[in-house]
Amino acid sequence: MSAPAVRLVPVAVDDAVALHELLVRNREYLAPWSPARDEEWYGLEQQRERLAAAVAQHGEGSAYYFKIVAGDGAVGRLDLNNVVRGVWRNTNLGYWVAESERGRGHATAAVKAAVTFAFSEAGLHRVEAAVMPRNRASLRVVEKAGFRREGVAERYLRINGRWEQHVIHAITAEEAM
Repeated sequence: MSAPAVRLVPVAVDDAVALHELLVRNREYLAPWSPARDEEWYGLEQQRERLAAAVAQHGEGSAYYFKIVAGDGAVGRLDLNNVVRGVWRNTNLGYWVAESERGRGHATAAVKAAVTFAFSEAGLHRVEAAVMPRNRASLRVVEKAGFRREGVAERYLRINGRWEQHVIHAITAEEAM
């Protein structure tokens, strides 16, 4: 099977309605893997505000925010957060794909494209991904994308109201060659 045709497109404030609808449609599906959010967070105006901040951070190079596009529309999101320059040149990877698109290879293709972007365009050296051990699909994505397992972080992130253990994976520019 060939890799799916997906593109990473930087988010824009004009994407607010489409990305809001995608997020709301997938709210329950994403809940087990996401921080607990109040109702206001899911509002369209909040989406616009977050996208405006994302566009500014993308322009500064302090984080990179993308919509995952397959065919004519967005099927998910991918973010390279917490970019640190200097001697570390590191970022944290986060992503999700709509429930209706799962199992099609979109997440793996998007993560591979993000790694290429991180090393070639953003000038980074390392990309990290933290995945809950029970999220087997996401573990497969990072493994297929060439990340190596580094270890386990106890009570790493507060997800859906609980401090969750995460398996830390990483890939460096040398490994991606």
